[in-house]
Amino acid sequence: MKNHALNIIVQVIYAGCILGASSQVQATAVEANTTATDPSIVSSLIEQANYWHGRAHDERAVEALQKVLIMESNNQDALYLMAFFTAQQGNEKQATYWREKLAQIAPQDPRIEGLKNIRSSQFSEQQLGYARELAKKGQHEEAIKAYQRLFVSSEPPETLVLEYYQTMAGVPAMLPQAITGLKQRAALMPDNKETQKALGLTLTYNEETRREGITILGNISGDESAKKGLRQALLWLNVRPDDEVLYKTYLQANPNDKAVAEHFQGAIQGNARQAGYTALNKGKLKEAEGYFKQALASDNNDAQALAGLGYIALRSGDLTTGQRLLNQAAQSGGEQGSKWKQQAEDAGFYAQLRNAQQRAKQGNIQQAIEQLAPLTSASGEKGLSANLLQADLLRKQGNLPAAHQLLSGLYQQNSRNEKVISAYYYLLVQEGQNTKAEQLLAQQSASLRQKLTANTDPSEKLRREAQKALESGNRVQARQLLLQAQRKNPQNNWVYLDLARLMTADGNSVGAKNIISQLQNRRTRDSDYVASLFYVEQKEWDKVFNLLSSHNQQTEAEKELLQRARFHRQLAQADHYRQAGNLVAMRNILRPLINQVADYPNDVGELAEKLVNSGLNDEALQLVESDIAKGTKGSVGNYASHINVLNELGHYTQASSLINDPALQQETPIVEKKRLEVATKVAQADSLREKGEIKAAYDMLVIALKASPNDPDLLMALSRVYLAQSMPEQSNKILSYLEKEQGKDSKLIQAQIEVALAQKDGRKAQQLLQQIPSSSQPAYLLQAAQIAQLNGENRKALTLLRSAQWQNSDSTLKTSVGQLSTLGGSDNPAIAGSIYERKEMASVQRSIRELEEKVSPWVQGGVAIRHRNGDKGLSNVTEISAPMSISSVPGEEFRWEFSVNPVSMTSGSVSGERANRFGTGQLQHAERFAKNSDNHDEKNKINADEAGSQRASGVELGLRLSDKDVSFDVGSTPLGKDTATVVGGLTYSPQISQNGQLTLTAERRAIKDSLLSYMGRTDPMTGESWGRVTRNGAKVQYAWDDGKIGAYAGGGFYNYEGKSVASNDEVKAWIGTYAKFYKDDQQEVKAGVHVDYMNFRNNQNYFSLGHGGYFSPQDYVSVSLPVAYTRRFEKGEVSLNGAIGIQSYKQKGSDYFPTHGYMQNALNKKNASDPRIKSQYEEEDETNFTYRLGLDAKYYLNKETELGVSLSHDTSGDYAEDNMWLHLKYTPDFLSK
Repeated sequence: MKNHALNIIVQVIYAGCILGASSQVQATAVEANTTATDPSIVSSLIEQANYWHGRAHDERAVEALQKVLIMESNNQDALYLMAFFTAQQGNEKQATYWREKLAQIAPQDPRIEGLKNIRSSQFSEQQLGYARELAKKGQHEEAIKAYQRLFVSSEPPETLVLEYYQTMAGVPAMLPQAITGLKQRAALMPDNKETQKALGLTLTYNEETRREGITILGNISGDESAKKGLRQALLWLNVRPDDEVLYKTYLQANPNDKAVAEHFQGAIQGNARQAGYTALNKGKLKEAEGYFKQALASDNNDAQALAGLGYIALRSGDLTTGQRLLNQAAQSGGEQGSKWKQQAEDAGFYAQLRNAQQRAKQGNIQQAIEQLAPLTSASGEKGLSANLLQADLLRKQGNLPAAHQLLSGLYQQNSRNEKVISAYYYLLVQEGQNTKAEQLLAQQSASLRQKLTANTDPSEKLRREAQKALESGNRVQARQLLLQAQRKNPQNNWVYLDLARLMTADGNSVGAKNIISQLQNRRTRDSDYVASLFYVEQKEWDKVFNLLSSHNQQTEAEKELLQRARFHRQLAQADHYRQAGNLVAMRNILRPLINQVADYPNDVGELAEKLVNSGLNDEALQLVESDIAKGTKGSVGNYASHINVLNELGHYTQASSLINDPALQQETPIVEKKRLEVATKVAQADSLREKGEIKAAYDMLVIALKASPNDPDLLMALSRVYLAQSMPEQSNKILSYLEKEQGKDSKLIQAQIEVALAQKDGRKAQQLLQQIPSSSQPAYLLQAAQIAQLNGENRKALTLLRSAQWQNSDSTLKTSVGQLSTLGGSDNPAIAGSIYERKEMASVQRSIRELEEKVSPWVQGGVAIRHRNGDKGLSNVTEISAPMSISSVPGEEFRWEFSVNPVSMTSGSVSGERANRFGTGQLQHAERFAKNSDNHDEKNKINADEAGSQRASGVELGLRLSDKDVSFDVGSTPLGKDTATVVGGLTYSPQISQNGQLTLTAERRAIKDSLLSYMGRTDPMTGESWGRVTRNGAKVQYAWDDGKIGAYAGGGFYNYEGKSVASNDEVKAWIGTYAKFYKDDQQEVKAGVHVDYMNFRNNQNYFSLGHGGYFSPQDYVSVSLPVAYTRRFEKGEVSLNGAIGIQSYKQKGSDYFPTHGYMQNALNKKNASDPRIKSQYEEEDETNFTYRLGLDAKYYLNKETELGVSLSHDTSGDYAEDNMWLHLKYTPDFLSK
């Protein structure tokens, strides 16, 4: 059979060679005679056509038939199948052509009549099963095509109509068509429960029709699946106030469903609260009050709603009520509690301040001053406000000396505060101290001087009028007023700035720069300062720096602006290093700026973004969080970069809280807030998509698109979701729409490349890639590699992938030291003697051959030798095994592996003093010692009898099943008489963040420290068997790796059980970190630090009856420094690894027979009569240096065969172990055949 199959393959290849000949030769061959064609080739191609047709790949089926017709143009079977396939596809024209051609050649062929009615024939169960299988896998579009091939007309037959439309509903673009079809059927069959249920369930898949579906499902009684669908729809629904009847109806029938009840109440409460803040931001206080009270009706402790009412009271001037409500909100808890408490305190203070003002207005100035007295001692801005009011009241009272004394002191303490300066200046003018007033004026910035003298400058009044016109939307009038102001006072620099700002807003940047140039030509300090303010708004920091640094002396405001200019020039230099790929230099510039950044949210946010770009994520997050903690001010737009950083680092809740910060709402335009909300939704949806939570991502985007249906960022994110769901056609429709609306950019082209890759269109993907500038960024390199691989350029793909991995690797360093653990995580199976390690192969580090191997079957066999030194017959072990395994991948990710491993293990002979420590030997020794302790020789010996050579053998069996994140295995220790033990484990290892991976393991494993612990032994005196220890428990590890450095930590708990062995418990923990000091396409150097801890309840490291013969220390601590070097070659790779370290532990004393009380009691009595007879093993403390050396190598003998070898030597104190593993692995290259 095998030779026959090989012969057919060769013949098909030969046929391909025929097809590749020139057209002239083909024509000649056809005209000559087709009898020369080997009939087995034609038969093979006909079989291929039927195979591909059965798999719904008609294009491949037709291709096979065309090859037949080239070789035999009159082949009746090929002509019939061409007619049959095209008829099933509904292509009547082509079907008629092939049918008539068959009739010309073989008019008596009985199949011709059947072809005329092919669309009316019954569908096969095989094809129907295939369609259903596709639908079950979620491949709805392919399933729809498979169904349609079964139908006579465009409408489904009665027996398939419901499952057809429900499958169609799984494709978002076809959902309306599915609903229409089901509604038509439901109208014709209103009493058919199954039809109504199918319609109801389908309607619940979309938010817009979900309420209609809920109503239909609610009317179906006695159907569990309808009830389940109704419940899920109620949990999906974006609740509105008018949905109350839907939930009340359901909850009356299901009063114990807390999830649905809580969903409804929470949504109503949250919607009302959000509507309240929206109204508050628009200044609609009454409307906002209604919404907040509605939220409180659901939960009278809703802190956000209480705070909202407090803000309404403050805006209405009712400070006392505002204080009370904010205090109440703070007491209710929540993350903003401290902020609300402070706001309440501020409200109370300013309420008292306002009472003093009201008393003064009523003429009671002295009472007002007395009421202010305790308030003036307050700290910060509040105390300053109270003192300024007191000074103003003293001035109005006519007590100018007291006012002067107070303001003079305030000025000395707050010489940069504009309110203090203004009050002091006006007092000096009132006192007639004009010289002092002018001196004070000269020390101030140009902007403040302009404000203080505004009452005497006619152009200032025109500026104010222009500002009012601008706020009213009358830009023409504003421009006319400013030009008039310029004529009134050509020396007023601020008029020039207003004009330049207006021109810039109108798109006249050239005119604006001409105006500022006129200002610069004056070359005064004031004019340069005002010009600098314009350049700050344009982010032209070099010009700001050049203008301000040209003056020898600067005011405080000018110094602050100059410092910001220096800051932004350094940010620009950091960007330059980034573009050059020098991230180290970029970080060196950015780190010092963290402590230099000015108190401007925009500056802080821009620095944080640069920190993220350089890879300093922790520093960026800390900077953003500390800036927010200082208190927010202005508009949400000032914190746009903060929000970007939070989104980039996955802190979406913090980002949303910042967007909705009540302190920022008053000055935030709706458009600006909406833009940032969209950015956060997109970031969160992308994160969900990357985690595989496709439905959650889709639902989030659909909800957002209802509010912003044409938003390009939301649409782009939705296209990525479709692509992740294997729906490239839907993704491409969105991208085509965006291209039509806004044109192409690099981001859009990269998205189009992903679609082309999903559609396996390598030519289109390459054309799109050429439209993007080449880059060394991983995203570009990975796309280029995928395109190269798709186009068959494997060597180019490998080079690109390695380059990308060098930029952004996520592999971990795995090595060990003695009985210490691995650098990438604890419990390396090799330490316990197992030669089976699950080695994950990173695709970007391996050749295309290995990538193909990932989804190919393989067969492996080899020889393994392990030797551990120790006392012969006891801890000494020599193990020889010949493991063989076979593995295959029946699905996309799922792999099975079956292994058979003949094992032979020997420990040497138990004799002499060692016999006393084996089995019940110590009892025999004690009796002989008591009788012959002072007179022993060969005749009267005192040691126990020899137990002979200790050896055992058997065959291990194992089965492993693994998927992307899950691995399960089950097997046995070597089968034999009374020796086999079932072992196995389950591991779940999901990627929980961009760089983080969690690994959870539950397992039962054999302990291979000794022959006793692994296969068990039999006591020669009692005949009792003991040993065969298993470790039963679980462990958890979290590992983080950003491609260059990594860290991990984990822990576990295990129970050790064996036959006639004392039970034992182990607690263990480990932690470590590592770095990749050098890496390129060919080689890599890694090193790190690993710390391990373990503690066993009992010491079972002995070989007398009841002990397990395995290393079980107390308070074991080790520190190791592992290092690994890997070198890759075209034909294989070599890895050298080693480690040095130190370990310290103790082994507490233990009874000789912990499970046999009567034996231990007898031994204790012997010890009591003669202390020289031991009844317990003594406690030991040890501290040792450790080291490990290892070599792993593989060589590819050919494309399908790999030869591998692994050698290691571990030493720790008296302990030493050597391992050797030589194997041959064969991977049939089915993918290329």
